[in-house]
Amino acid sequence: MKKITTLLLVCVLLVGCVFTLASCVFSAGPITIISGEYEADLALAEYELSFSPLGKITVVEDPIIGDSKTHEGKYKVNSETKEITLTWEGDGPSELVLPNGTSEFSYGEKDGAEYIQIGLVTFKAAD
Repeated sequence: MKKITTLLLVCVLLVGCVFTLASCVFSAGPITIISGEYEADLALAEYELSFSPLGKITVVEDPIIGDSKTHEGKYKVNSETKEITLTWEGDGPSELVLPNGTSEFSYGEKDGAEYIQIGLVTFKAAD
């Protein structure tokens, strides 16, 4: 009986530690977590962005001429300065749309649809 009680207490402490660490990661000051899928249909290409809550981004760039390309990278949002930093693994998407480095960032809801804006490009939440 003593072993079961000890094991139960250890499990409770481990779960508490996991939740404590998770709360530190997901509420680290001015950092904003994005998750979900967003899209933009621009003149030369369509873009589909997929954000992971763990800081990863996947972009499918589908130009009107040529084959579609998938780009992967990492993102970090600072809601205090209203900026997003994108770091691409290998070649990234068009620099005009999603530049490597830090850009202005905003998000919200307009006309009942959720959106994010990176630089001058607005991406709407995918249906």
